[in-house]
Order: sequence, then C-alpha cells, then structure tokens
Amino acid sequence: MTPWEAREHVNVLLGEAAQHPQVPGAQKLCSRFLREWHALWSRYGESREGWPHYRAVLDRFTQELGDYADRIMLRNGAVFLASITLMVLRVALADRPMPVRGDEYRAPLHVPGAPAPSERADMFARPVFIVSPPRSGSSLLFETLAKAPNLYTIGSESHAIFEGMPQLNIAAHGYASNRLDATAASPEVVAELRERFRGRLVNRDGKAPVAESVRVLEKTPKNALRVPFIDRAFPQAHFVYLYRDVRETLASMIEAWQSGRFVTYPELPGWRGPPWSLLLVPGWRELAGKPVAEIVAAQWQATTDLLLDDLAALPADRVTVARYDALLTDPQAEISRLCAATGLQWDQSLRGALPPSQHTLSAPAPDKWRKHEREIEAVLPGLAETIARAERFAAR
Repeated sequence: MTPWEAREHVNVLLGEAAQHPQVPGAQKLCSRFLREWHALWSRYGESREGWPHYRAVLDRFTQELGDYADRIMLRNGAVFLASITLMVLRVALADRPMPVRGDEYRAPLHVPGAPAPSERADMFARPVFIVSPPRSGSSLLFETLAKAPNLYTIGSESHAIFEGMPQLNIAAHGYASNRLDATAASPEVVAELRERFRGRLVNRDGKAPVAESVRVLEKTPKNALRVPFIDRAFPQAHFVYLYRDVRETLASMIEAWQSGRFVTYPELPGWRGPPWSLLLVPGWRELAGKPVAEIVAAQWQATTDLLLDDLAALPADRVTVARYDALLTDPQAEISRLCAATGLQWDQSLRGALPPSQHTLSAPAPDKWRKHEREIEAVLPGLAETIARAERFAAR
C-alpha cells in the first residue's frame, strides 16, 4: 500500500471517530506509523527488499492499536479497530495470504473465464456525482439522497479509491493539485477505478448489488476538480452542482482548517503553514504564509471557477443545480425535485429539519458565519466576479 493510500484510509477513520479518551493516543500512533511507512516507501518503494521492514512496522502498529485503541467507536457505530484492520492492517502488505472480504484493492482486474469488462453491461447506469466546493453541505445532501431505493454508494467519500491508485495520486503529478482532466483517464486507469468502486457498492440496507447495472451516487469534494476525468471514466454521469452562500461556505472552510479534522496532506512538500486541509487546488504554493481566510477564499474561487467551466462544457441535460438553502428550508421538496431531475426514485418522508451530517463541526445556524465575519468580508471583494457567476449558474 502506498503511503498516500494508507494516509487517506487512516485520516478518514480518525475523522469519523467518536469522542473517547483513547482517541488522542490513537492519533499519535497513527501519525508515527504513517511517517515510518512513508520513510520506508521513500527508500524501498515496492521492492521485496523492504518487505521485512514494512512488516515490522505494521506488526508493531497492529499490536499498539490493539493495546491502546480497542474501545474507540466510529460515529456510524462501527468499531475503529475492526475498520482499520480491514482497510489497512490486513491489506497494507501482501507478504501473507489474507483472504479478507473487501480486499478489492488487491483483486485482479479480470478473472480468467469471466466476461471481460468491455463485454459486461455497464454497471454504472447514469451515476450521479454531487460536485461543489468543500463545506458546501454536500455530506448532508449525499446522506439524504443515499436513502433513495435502488441506489448504491460506497458509504463514504472516495479519497482512498482515487488516491490509492498511483496514477491518480498527487505525487504522480508533481503535487500540482487534485485536478484530473480527461487525459488521465486511460483505459487501464478507468478499468481499475471502476473495479474499485464496484467492489464497495452497497444500498441503503448495506447490501451489495445483484443486478448487472445499478444507479450509483458519489460525493467527494475533490471531484469538483475532476469533472472532465469523471466524464471520460463514466460517460453516463449526471452532475449535481450544489450551491451554498459563499459566506457560509467560507466560514465552514475556516472552521475545518482550524479544527485539524480535515487535514488531507499533513506533509505537503514545500508547504509552509498549518497542515493542508480540504482539497488541493492549482496555485496552492502561492498561498504559503497567508492567513487561513485567504487560503480558503483561494480554494473556493479556484474550485468554483474550474467547476463551472467544466459543467458549462457538458450538455445541459447532464447537469442539475441543488441549493443548500432549499435543502434546509424544505428538504422534501428539494430532494423530490432532484430525484425527478436525475431519474431517481424516492419513497421517504422528510419532515422537520434534517439531522446534522456526519461531518458537521458545530450546530447549524443561519448567521453562524458571522463568527468569522471580519475575515470573510475582507476577502469577498476579490471573489466578486466568481460569486456573481456562481449565483447566475445556480439560478438556472
């Protein structure tokens, strides 16, 4: 397992950990493990010469987690130790046979005697991708839409699926950004990516697909920078652009940076500043040394400009706009409208306020953004053109 894939898995699990006295200790153990794994990778890569060293680090990490992190639970009720065992400990090094369910990351792309991918029905029939700048409410929209019948998701964001592939990892692109265009979607990359998704799909009842072709829902903030790539990999994709008031979004992004829970690249080469959080945008190196408010403003602007460019290049019938304010005000009406626009079924009754999403940092409130009003008002003039463009697009 590459150090980037290991870090994505570990960070996702730590981000979902419920409060417990063991969590700080687990964070330290995980941080040390990731540093040691990365150091070994820098020296040995996948060479078998390094495997005994990888095994020693992995075995020690496994033992320490078992001793000091055995009572941590995730917010969805899963056991942290069991989850990290399935996602990292048993699959990080293939020097031992580990027939574990969910080992799709090491599964062959084609089993002899089975139909070749080109001969199968397309499993991803009109997949729906929610795209937006980070902290726009996409988790709330995703968790709500995922309750639709006959709809499948991987249950979470797809950071590890994308960045676990060396061809798609930022290291392979000189740490330029999370941007992926259509040229990155080679047939081999697309085949592997689809197989990674295929092996993790479940419906709202936690059951894997039986039919050859199913409707799929996906939401990962970084994918706002990957629309051309996704369009090539999933030609039937329908994109739902989620619009949220920029002041609310910026305030939530500032909180995300300050919380330390959304760190994506803790050891970003050449970065001077707090550990990099959220998606990596083009031009990030120019943000070194700037205040967090200016960093998130640049993240929002770069993401929005690229996203709107990419969506405008698609046929209009493959793009639908969702509004965060409408989702809060009348969730039943907004979800019903989106399902009609994307061809999804809906059989739920949404009465009252929606429950907070799993990534909510503090209780929602209409004027919560005013906690950071001074910093936000200072950066808004530089965003004016992009804000106006986003508002026009959202009004379609």
